Amino acid sequence: MQRNRKFFHKYEKICSKKHIEYIFLSKNKFFINPIFVRYSFIDTNDFYLKVLVSVPKKNIKKAVNRNLLKRRIREAYRLNKNKLIEILSKKNKFLLISFTYSANEEHTYQEIEIAIIQILENIIKKIEENEI
Repeated sequence: MQRNRKFFHKYEKICSKKHIEYIFLSKNKFFINPIFVRYSFIDTNDFYLKVLVSVPKKNIKKAVNRNLLKRRIREAYRLNKNKLIEILSKKNKFLLISFTYSANEEHTYQEIEIAIIQILENIIKKIEENEI
């Protein structure tokens, strides 16, 4: 019996300063409470989808709480990314996404997961409409 295992590997994380610049120079952005999203398509033969997660110190003061929120965002993304990766692989596109937590208070995992699902569906809809 084979299980559908879901991972969040190192190669799925954005580490390159060049990729971070691409995202922040891109005009593709939107907000779904409590997460602000920026994304950019790039030309590379790397993994189809790379992600950056940040929680600003300005909004959440304690490092323990910032780390908790980052874990919640990464977990929600990890469990719901498969459909987006399928579509990107079919269309042979490579996407960089930045999730920035923008609320001043902590949200529950369920609220964050709902936001992540809406974000991924929004990006999928834009890809399918060939807007990008």
